[in-house]
Amino acid sequence: MSSRPCPFCGEKIKKAAIFCRFCRHELPSAASGKKNHLGLISALTATAIIVSGSAFLISEFLKERRHWIDE
Repeated sequence: MSSRPCPFCGEKIKKAAIFCRFCRHELPSAASGKKNHLGLISALTATAIIVSGSAFLISEFLKERRHWIDE
């Protein structure tokens, strides 16, 4: 089975380990970093959609307002 170094004590541990058997620290999982990255992308996408939608609605309102003033 493949191994990796413990980020806390540096001893070699199994890749699938949850706790280091030497220093007893709980190890960060590789999947948790990916979830945070996915959450960041989702948040940025949602923000971009909201901002662009708001800008579109404001521009359309201002166009209609010009027509109201001209009448």
